[in-house]
Amino acid sequence: MSDSTDTRPPWTRDPDHGAATLTGEAPTTTELNPDQAWIAGGAGSGESRYGMVRLVLLAAAVVAGGIFFGPYVLIIIAALLISIILHEFGHYAVARMSGMKVTEYFIGFGPRLWSFRRGETEYGLKLIPAGAYVRIIGMNNLEEIDPADEPRSYRAQSAPKRVATVLAGPFMNLLIAFVLLFGLFLVQGRPSDEIWTVDAIVASSAASDAGIAPGDTIVSIDGQPVSGTFEQFADFLDTRAGQPVDMVVRRDGNEVALRPTLGWRLDGQSAAAIPATPALDPQDLINSVDGQPIATYDELRSILAEPGDPVTVQIERRQNLYDLTVDRPLELPAGAANGFLGIRPEYGYTEEGPVGALAETGRLMGQVTTGTLSGFGRLFSPSGLSNYAQQVADTTTGGGSDAPVEPNALRPVDGAAPASAPGATEQQDRPISIVGIVQFGSGAAEAGWFELLSIVALVNIALALINLLPVLPFDGGHAVIGIYEGIRGKIAGHPYRADITKMMPVVYGVFALLMLLGLSSILLDVLNPVSYGG
Repeated sequence: MSDSTDTRPPWTRDPDHGAATLTGEAPTTTELNPDQAWIAGGAGSGESRYGMVRLVLLAAAVVAGGIFFGPYVLIIIAALLISIILHEFGHYAVARMSGMKVTEYFIGFGPRLWSFRRGETEYGLKLIPAGAYVRIIGMNNLEEIDPADEPRSYRAQSAPKRVATVLAGPFMNLLIAFVLLFGLFLVQGRPSDEIWTVDAIVASSAASDAGIAPGDTIVSIDGQPVSGTFEQFADFLDTRAGQPVDMVVRRDGNEVALRPTLGWRLDGQSAAAIPATPALDPQDLINSVDGQPIATYDELRSILAEPGDPVTVQIERRQNLYDLTVDRPLELPAGAANGFLGIRPEYGYTEEGPVGALAETGRLMGQVTTGTLSGFGRLFSPSGLSNYAQQVADTTTGGGSDAPVEPNALRPVDGAAPASAPGATEQQDRPISIVGIVQFGSGAAEAGWFELLSIVALVNIALALINLLPVLPFDGGHAVIGIYEGIRGKIAGHPYRADITKMMPVVYGVFALLMLLGLSSILLDVLNPVSYGG
């Protein structure tokens, strides 16, 4: 159970796990101040100097990371580390309240940088800030401990105490998510798709030509007030492709009149008429044909209708570019184009009181929970595992660049992500590693505090659900064992303890699967990262 109570098999533990110092024997309590005993070494000792050097190197690495990767990466790493520390604090607090003996509470893994002892617990910092752990004695029947400590071991406690201890970690993650989401909804409000302003302008579009600017609020089109969602506004423009429109925007408290001539993009009929794999989207933009810009839909129809050699059509989809070879002649339906202004929206917020914030928090946590569990089911189905293996193979081999190109295939341009079918959800079933979470979270941090804290909350829900999986070495596996032991003990009339040795093949299998998924997901996140905002 990585990042959890220390029940890891010996081959997953830190090399110095359980030692009070990196060199030498652990000091006895008579040699230490019981309130604060420093473990990193005495003043002037070699171990103290090594610890100081490690601290300096860690600080330098943090500074270098901020310089090369930006401060937002450090912010999201810190947020994730705090979440893991609080997860471990849940285990620690309930174990102490239950009378168990906790000997270690460390942040990080690897060699010690610094630590101190208060009472019977050693607290400290290790070199690799990739998580945290607590060590509770007697987590299984294989661990040898001092007979005098046996009454305070994990295995000696009642089933309710043991189950409460292991579930306290995931509970802390859910509590973090609840507090963050409730606070966000209460302070800033609920995101509303009916409150929006102009966030970004597409280059060389009708909006950029007309002088629309980020921050503008569109008040009216052709004298009709603009209200409702951005999608409804876009639908209103669809029937005006290539036409000039009278537009009023509110800018810095003043109303400004503009007259853009709308551009165009494909609609359902024209998208279906052009053979492509995957299929074209009704909102795709046609930028050029054989490198020549296309100003109108009728111009595209004319070029494709002419007999001749195939042409290369460049398509823009969700800010990614793709090339498509189209055989001629090809007849496209007349008037099958949607209007295109060339703006992207920034959504506002609707104020919520405590009751509304509570309801919205519950709704979102429930939605994320069901979505995550559904994602687990799809990923670990035979087809899901096959699809995931194919994603890894395609990413590591360059998408099979040596294989023949499928006819009418959309070919990524300038490092664009591989094209997926409209509405495809395969990306949702791909596990994201800590590298991907940091990449995605740093983009959210750059977008604003609401986005950052929302991502941290959602990651905490996912961490809780993963840790609740009912197999070892996850917290849920320990909870299942505790519940089973409690039931067997009630039936037998005396304490019952499961034989952990019979479960080790399951632990090894789960650990191997976690390693495989972890390494492959890191590889995918490095070679084909998932960026915030798509």
